[in-house]
Amino acid sequence: MYRVFVVFFLTVLSWHSFAERVPRIEQQLDAVIQWPLRFPDTAQLAVWEQQLHAKSESDTWFRVQALLLLQQALVPQQKQEGFSALQTLLRQAEAMSTEAQLEVLNALLELYLHHQEFDAAVALQPQVQALLEQDVGPRLQFQLRLQLGRALKASGQLEPALQRFLQAHNEIVLLDLQGTDYRRQYLQLQLARIQSRLQNYQYAIQIVSQALDAAQAQGLDALLPELYLVRGAAAQMAYGTTDQVMADFRAATTVRDPQELGRVHMLGFNNLGAVHLHRREFEPALTYLEQGIAIAERLGNDREIHVMRFNIGYVLVLQGQTDQGLPMMEQAYAAFADKTTPGTQGIMLGHLADAYHEAGLFLQENQVLRQQRQIRDQVLAIERDRVFSELQVQFEAQEQGLRIQLLEQANALRDERLTRAQRERTLYIGLVTILLLGLTGALLAIRQVRRLNAQLDDLSKRDPLTQLLNRRALSAMGHAKGDLLVLLDVDHFKQINDRYGHERGDAVLTELAERLITAVRKDDQVLRWGGEEFLLILRGVGEHAVEDNLIKLCNALRFEPIAELEVTASGGAVLLQEGQAMQQALQQADALLYQAKAQGRSQIHYQASDGLVSVLR
Repeated sequence: MYRVFVVFFLTVLSWHSFAERVPRIEQQLDAVIQWPLRFPDTAQLAVWEQQLHAKSESDTWFRVQALLLLQQALVPQQKQEGFSALQTLLRQAEAMSTEAQLEVLNALLELYLHHQEFDAAVALQPQVQALLEQDVGPRLQFQLRLQLGRALKASGQLEPALQRFLQAHNEIVLLDLQGTDYRRQYLQLQLARIQSRLQNYQYAIQIVSQALDAAQAQGLDALLPELYLVRGAAAQMAYGTTDQVMADFRAATTVRDPQELGRVHMLGFNNLGAVHLHRREFEPALTYLEQGIAIAERLGNDREIHVMRFNIGYVLVLQGQTDQGLPMMEQAYAAFADKTTPGTQGIMLGHLADAYHEAGLFLQENQVLRQQRQIRDQVLAIERDRVFSELQVQFEAQEQGLRIQLLEQANALRDERLTRAQRERTLYIGLVTILLLGLTGALLAIRQVRRLNAQLDDLSKRDPLTQLLNRRALSAMGHAKGDLLVLLDVDHFKQINDRYGHERGDAVLTELAERLITAVRKDDQVLRWGGEEFLLILRGVGEHAVEDNLIKLCNALRFEPIAELEVTASGGAVLLQEGQAMQQALQQADALLYQAKAQGRSQIHYQASDGLVSVLR
């Protein structure tokens, strides 16, 4: 009987010790992990694995095992072995619990993202989504939605990515206060990246600047290089290669220990090289690009190696070494194009077209420009304004709610330091105050959201630079037989940006917009169709007056410099026929515009009803 009692006592003691150990290990994991930048080292994971060995079917054991396999598989040589091991662990987790499966899927998603296998990561979405619909705690809800958002963003699916980030942000308010600031900062970084992809550069800069201010105030430095990188890239697209852009890219390459040089620093060197390239400062451009390639080779990142070799080839072309530079650019683009987004493809094709122009290969230049246009239309097909207006208002409303919650938590911590009598009195007053503030804040928040919705609806239909209506506004416009559509595209606009800077390029677009508005009647419409392209809708022109109207447009551009530069434009014009769809007419105008480009630019082509094409110079 005594022996039975001893065995029972030791068993209870062992289970009690384990019951205390698991939450402690979970707390230590949460304290160490800053996903996806910092994980526990292998030695620490091995210690936890040993402590959990007696309870190998626990969710925490699966979490530690998944992290151990992930750490090993991050090394390129062990990638396939790691994938296989995690798949095996996932099958074991399926017999355990939903939480255990999600711990393994979290590691699998990180591994796919690390090795840039984005399609494979996105393919896990249905399985993860189904599991998240079950009763799962906020930590896993946050983590898995964050991972899905990263995968969707990397594959170019920006709207669903924003939705996943918004869902992850919603889970922050349910988590403990520890680590909330970092999580918010990381989500702000992801949001800024998406806004840059959607060409909302000023808003991306605003988001990152706020995150940088908070990082410095809170002593969070893990994301600083990437924040500087994103702000520099957005500012370069918005304002050109300014000194601040250079400073941000240099900050992105700053690292205390050279052994820590990673992907973000590599991209910083690539961007510094690209900036010097556009400034025609070839020696520093090559130096930075070679530094970036050295890091990419150490990381096994073939994708970025192709980008930097493309840029090096561009440098060689601009130095007159076209025989060496052009094949390098062509090979790099062929290897890289199917691994990147349409927006990046369009930028690279623009550089390739310039290289062909430098080499005097004008037929190839026109072919590449046509391909670039097709890709640009694909990018513009994203309903960026709708995504911005609907999801962003939700995100800002959640941010406001989170700030209120954090303030309430800070007040609660302060109240706990008071005596019991003071606390009771303060609690009563505080509750009344919080209720009043909450009611007031809710009313203000509702008014603010309504105001933002109204503003964003207007902004979504208007180009922020020229204040012209954009292509989203077209759907609300009527059209009829006899309306004349004119699609205009500024010639060699990229060269204007590269030679004189983006500010001068913006000045050209702004002044051109004013010229076009002056040249048309009050009832006519002028839209910024995208980039350096404008769409004019001249109402009720009729075939007899087409030529006079087009000559008036040509004269508006021809005789005086625009932003102190000699600027020309090419165009295509179509007269709407009875029952003709707007989309069909736009396609005809686009084809005519490309004829004008191919036949020397600085002209408008018009197709009459009898099929003849007229040319006005």
